[in-house]
Amino acid sequence: MADINACIIKAINQHRQSDSVYFSSRDKLASWDFCLLLRIVSCTVVDSVASPPDLRMCGTHLAGHIELFTALESAYLSKSFADLVHHPSVIALVTTAKEAEDDTDMEPSGPRAKSSSNGSLQTAFEEPYLGVAHTRFIAALEYYSSYGDNKKPYMKSISVIQSSGMGKSRMVEEAAKTVFTIPANIREPLPEGQKTYPPPDIKLRAYFMDHERKSDKLLQAEYAILLKHIFATAKSKFAYARDYRMNKSLTLAAAWADYLNQDQTPEEVGTERRALYDQAVGAAITERLMIATDRYDSNGVRFQELKGSVSLYSLFRIRKNACFFYFDEAHCLTAQPAILTEWRTRNPYHNLGSVLSELVGQPIFFIFLSTNSHIQKFDPPVGSYPSLRVYKGTYLIPPFTELPFDIFANQTLQELSKSNQPWSLENACTVGVMSSMGRPMWFVHHKLWNDQKSTGEKPLVDHVISFARMKLTAGAADSTPEAELAALSARIGLTFESISPTAREMESRQVELYMRIRV
Repeated sequence: MADINACIIKAINQHRQSDSVYFSSRDKLASWDFCLLLRIVSCTVVDSVASPPDLRMCGTHLAGHIELFTALESAYLSKSFADLVHHPSVIALVTTAKEAEDDTDMEPSGPRAKSSSNGSLQTAFEEPYLGVAHTRFIAALEYYSSYGDNKKPYMKSISVIQSSGMGKSRMVEEAAKTVFTIPANIREPLPEGQKTYPPPDIKLRAYFMDHERKSDKLLQAEYAILLKHIFATAKSKFAYARDYRMNKSLTLAAAWADYLNQDQTPEEVGTERRALYDQAVGAAITERLMIATDRYDSNGVRFQELKGSVSLYSLFRIRKNACFFYFDEAHCLTAQPAILTEWRTRNPYHNLGSVLSELVGQPIFFIFLSTNSHIQKFDPPVGSYPSLRVYKGTYLIPPFTELPFDIFANQTLQELSKSNQPWSLENACTVGVMSSMGRPMWFVHHKLWNDQKSTGEKPLVDHVISFARMKLTAGAADSTPEAELAALSARIGLTFESISPTAREMESRQVELYMRIRV
C-alpha cells in the first residue's frame, strides 16, 4: 500500500506543478479536483486497463456514486488511499472502463456531436461537456430530497436562474445522461431573424397559453391532467428506449435522452420527442374539455390520479431522485393575470406549484430554467400557498445559480503552451484567449465563427466582439441607460442595495436582459 500511496501522491504533485489550478489547496478539494483524483486512483487499481477512464467518464460516475465525494476528500486529506483503492464504487468504475475497452464498437455514453461541417448552433451545443457542474447539480437535488420532516420541502422543485450563456440548458442535458429526465422547452416564439438552441416543444407551450380567463382551480386541474398524461406516455415509450439502449450500449437514462434527441435540428425537436408531446398533450386537451363547465370540486380526485400515474420510479430505484422533469425557458409561466379576481390570484407558475406539491412524496424533481431572477416571481412567498403546507412541508428550495465560469480557460492556456507561446499580456489580449474567459457562450460562439470562417460557410455568425456587444445592450441599436449601467457593472462590479425594491427590480432586469450574473 505504501507504493500505491506514493504513486498517487506523486501524480497529485505532478498535476499541481504542471498547473496551479489543480489541487491548489492541501486542506480541501476544489470541484474540478474530484474527477481528476478519481481518475488518478482508478489508474492504479488494475494494471490491465490500458485505457483508464477519462475525466468525462469519471464525472458521470461521480454523479451516480455521490458517496465518492466524501471518500475522495477524506483520502486526500489523510494522504492514505488504501481504503479508496478498494472502494466498491472505484472498482465499479474500473470495471466499466475495462468493458468499454474490450468492446471497440461501443458508443459513447451520450449523444454524439453532429458531424455537419456548417458549425451550427446545435453542433456547438453538443460538443463534449467540460466540468462537473452537472454532477454538483445532481448531488444538490439528492441533498434536498434527503431532508427530514423538520425541513421538508413544500414541493420538490428548483429554479436554475442565471443570465444568458451560462450553460443552464447544457447542464441539465448532461445530467439527463445519468438521471432519467423528461425534457420540456416552452420558449416563446423568437423575433424574425433570431436563432437559438435548443428548440421549443411547440404543442406543449401552446397548452400553457390563453390562461388569462381561467381560474386558479381550473388551471390546477388542467396542469394535473397534463402531467398525468405526460407520465403515462413516457412510460409507454420505455420499451422503445430499452431497444435503443441494447443497440447503442448506453445506460437507460442516456438511451432515453438519445432516443428523444434523434433527428433534432436547431428549428425543431426530434421526431420521437414531438410524438411524445403530440400524444400526451392531445390526450390532455381531450380530457380538459370535459371539465370546462364543472365547479372543479373533483381536483382532489385528479390529484390522486396524478399520483397514481407517477410510476416511473419503479425502474430506477438506485437514487432518491428517480426522475427529473425540467422546463427550459420557463419565464413565460411567471406572467401575472391582467386582472386579479377572487377566483384568479396566481400566475401559472404558482398554480403549477400547487399541483407539484401533491407529488412531494414521489422520487421526481421538477426543474425550471430561466434568466428571470425576479424574486417575487420564481421564489413565491409563503402566502402564495394554501394552509396544506402545514403538513405537506414548509421549506421552499432556493434557486440554483452556481454554473460554470472560465471553464475553457485551462484548455486555451494548454494550447498556448503546446504551440510554445508564452502566457503573456499580449496573448491574453487576443480574442481567442479572452473568449475562453467568463461564461461558456463566448468560447463556443468564437469557435463557431472560426469554424465557419475556415470552411468558407455563409453566412457567418457575428464576430464574438459584436455578438457580446449586442448581448450586453439587449440588442438595442442606440445606447440606453440600462445598457450603460450594464457596461459599467461589467467594468467595475457594481452592487445593488438588496433592501431597496427598486434596486432589486433593476438587478433582476440586468440579469434577465443585460447579462448580469446572479450571485
